[in-house]
Amino acid sequence: MEGYQKHIDILKKVGVSVVAASVDDFISANEVAKGECYPVSKIAKSYPIGYGITKEQATVLGSYWKEKDSSQDRCFIQPSEFLIESDTGEIIALSYSDGGLGRIDARDVVGFVAGRENMKDDVPHVWPWGIDPPLD
Repeated sequence: MEGYQKHIDILKKVGVSVVAASVDDFISANEVAKGECYPVSKIAKSYPIGYGITKEQATVLGSYWKEKDSSQDRCFIQPSEFLIESDTGEIIALSYSDGGLGRIDARDVVGFVAGRENMKDDVPHVWPWGIDPPLD
Protein backbone atom coordinates (compact mmCIF):
# COMPACT_ATOMS: atom_id res chain seq x y z
CA MET A 1 0.00 0.00 0.00
CA GLU A 2 2.93 2.30 0.70
CA GLY A 3 4.30 1.79 -2.82
CA TYR A 4 0.98 2.64 -4.42
CA GLN A 5 0.78 5.88 -2.47
CA LYS A 6 4.43 6.68 -3.13
CA HIS A 7 3.78 6.40 -6.89
CA ILE A 8 0.18 7.73 -6.93
CA ASP A 9 1.01 10.71 -9.19
CA ILE A 10 2.54 8.58 -11.92
CA LEU A 11 -0.25 5.99 -11.56
CA LYS A 12 -2.77 8.77 -12.15
CA LYS A 13 -0.73 9.97 -15.14
CA VAL A 14 -1.23 6.59 -16.85
CA GLY A 15 -4.92 6.50 -15.86
CA VAL A 16 -4.80 4.13 -12.87
CA SER A 17 -7.11 4.51 -9.87
CA VAL A 18 -6.22 2.70 -6.64
CA VAL A 19 -8.75 1.23 -4.19
CA ALA A 20 -7.94 -1.00 -1.19
CA ALA A 21 -10.10 -3.29 0.97
CA SER A 22 -9.48 -4.80 4.40
CA VAL A 23 -11.17 -6.85 7.08
CA ASP A 24 -9.99 -4.24 9.60
CA ASP A 25 -12.56 -2.23 11.53
CA PHE A 26 -13.01 1.48 10.77
CA ILE A 27 -10.54 2.64 13.42
CA SER A 28 -7.74 0.31 12.27
CA ALA A 29 -8.35 1.01 8.56
CA ASN A 30 -8.36 4.74 9.31
CA GLU A 31 -4.98 4.43 11.06
CA VAL A 32 -3.59 2.79 7.91
CA ALA A 33 -5.19 5.49 5.73
CA LYS A 34 -3.59 8.22 7.85
CA GLY A 35 -0.20 6.45 7.90
CA GLU A 36 -0.42 5.93 11.66
CA CYS A 37 -0.17 2.14 11.74
CA TYR A 38 3.52 1.78 12.59
CA PRO A 39 5.68 0.02 11.56
CA VAL A 40 3.52 -1.26 8.71
CA SER A 41 2.15 2.03 7.41
CA LYS A 42 4.03 5.31 7.61
CA ILE A 43 2.54 7.23 4.68
CA ALA A 44 -1.00 8.66 4.54
CA LYS A 45 -3.04 7.21 1.68
CA SER A 46 -5.00 9.40 -0.74
CA TYR A 47 -7.02 6.53 -2.19
CA PRO A 48 -10.13 4.87 -0.70
CA ILE A 49 -9.70 2.02 1.76
CA GLY A 50 -12.72 -0.18 2.40
CA TYR A 51 -13.06 -1.67 5.87
CA GLY A 52 -14.98 -4.47 7.56
CA ILE A 53 -14.86 -6.70 4.47
CA THR A 54 -16.79 -9.92 5.06
CA LYS A 55 -16.24 -13.40 3.64
CA GLU A 56 -19.12 -12.83 1.23
CA GLN A 57 -17.63 -9.53 0.02
CA ALA A 58 -14.21 -11.15 -0.38
CA THR A 59 -15.85 -13.78 -2.56
CA VAL A 60 -17.43 -11.07 -4.73
CA LEU A 61 -14.04 -9.35 -4.99
CA GLY A 62 -12.45 -12.66 -5.99
CA SER A 63 -10.06 -12.68 -3.03
CA TYR A 64 -9.14 -15.76 -1.03
CA TRP A 65 -10.55 -15.79 2.49
CA LYS A 66 -8.40 -17.16 5.33
CA GLU A 67 -10.34 -18.58 8.26
CA LYS A 68 -9.07 -18.24 11.83
CA ASP A 69 -6.62 -20.90 12.96
CA SER A 70 -4.27 -21.44 15.85
CA SER A 71 -1.75 -18.95 14.43
CA GLN A 72 -4.27 -16.15 13.71
CA ASP A 73 -6.74 -14.44 16.02
CA ARG A 74 -9.13 -13.44 13.21
CA CYS A 75 -10.15 -14.12 9.62
CA PHE A 76 -8.67 -12.05 6.82
CA ILE A 77 -8.35 -11.64 3.06
CA GLN A 78 -5.21 -13.13 1.58
CA PRO A 79 -3.30 -10.40 -0.30
CA SER A 80 -4.68 -10.03 -3.80
CA GLU A 81 -4.35 -7.36 -6.44
CA PHE A 82 -6.51 -6.86 -9.51
CA LEU A 83 -5.80 -4.62 -12.47
CA ILE A 84 -9.20 -3.95 -14.04
CA GLU A 85 -9.89 -2.29 -17.38
CA SER A 86 -12.20 0.59 -16.48
CA ASP A 87 -14.14 0.59 -19.77
CA THR A 88 -14.99 -3.11 -19.78
CA GLY A 89 -14.57 -4.27 -16.18
CA GLU A 90 -12.26 -7.03 -17.48
CA ILE A 91 -9.47 -8.21 -15.17
CA ILE A 92 -6.28 -7.73 -17.20
CA ALA A 93 -3.78 -8.76 -14.50
CA LEU A 94 -4.05 -10.23 -11.02
CA SER A 95 -1.96 -11.60 -8.21
CA TYR A 96 -2.72 -13.80 -5.21
CA SER A 97 -0.18 -14.37 -2.46
CA ASP A 98 0.15 -15.16 1.21
CA GLY A 99 2.91 -12.62 1.77
CA GLY A 100 5.04 -10.04 0.01
CA LEU A 101 6.46 -12.37 -2.65
CA GLY A 102 4.55 -12.31 -5.92
CA ARG A 103 2.61 -9.13 -5.21
CA ILE A 104 2.01 -6.60 -7.98
CA ASP A 105 4.26 -3.63 -7.31
CA ALA A 106 3.02 -0.13 -8.18
CA ARG A 107 5.97 0.30 -10.53
CA ASP A 108 4.97 -2.89 -12.35
CA VAL A 109 1.48 -1.47 -12.83
CA VAL A 110 2.89 1.73 -14.34
CA GLY A 111 5.09 -0.23 -16.75
CA PHE A 112 2.28 -2.62 -17.70
CA VAL A 113 -0.29 0.11 -18.34
CA ALA A 114 2.16 2.43 -20.10
CA GLY A 115 3.19 -0.39 -22.43
CA ARG A 116 -0.37 -1.57 -23.02
CA GLU A 117 -1.61 1.93 -23.77
CA ASN A 118 1.46 2.72 -25.91
CA MET A 119 2.48 5.48 -23.47
CA LYS A 120 6.06 4.29 -22.99
CA ASP A 121 7.47 7.64 -24.10
CA ASP A 122 5.08 9.61 -21.84
CA VAL A 123 6.22 8.14 -18.51
CA PRO A 124 9.68 7.52 -17.06
CA HIS A 125 11.01 3.98 -17.13
CA VAL A 126 10.10 2.18 -13.94
CA TRP A 127 13.02 0.10 -12.75
CA PRO A 128 11.98 -3.15 -11.04
CA TRP A 129 14.98 -3.27 -8.70
CA GLY A 130 14.01 -0.29 -6.58
CA ILE A 131 15.29 2.84 -8.31
CA ASP A 132 12.36 5.21 -8.04
CA PRO A 133 11.21 7.05 -11.16
CA PRO A 134 10.87 10.81 -11.10
CA LEU A 135 7.29 11.92 -10.43
CA ASP A 136 7.02 14.91 -12.74
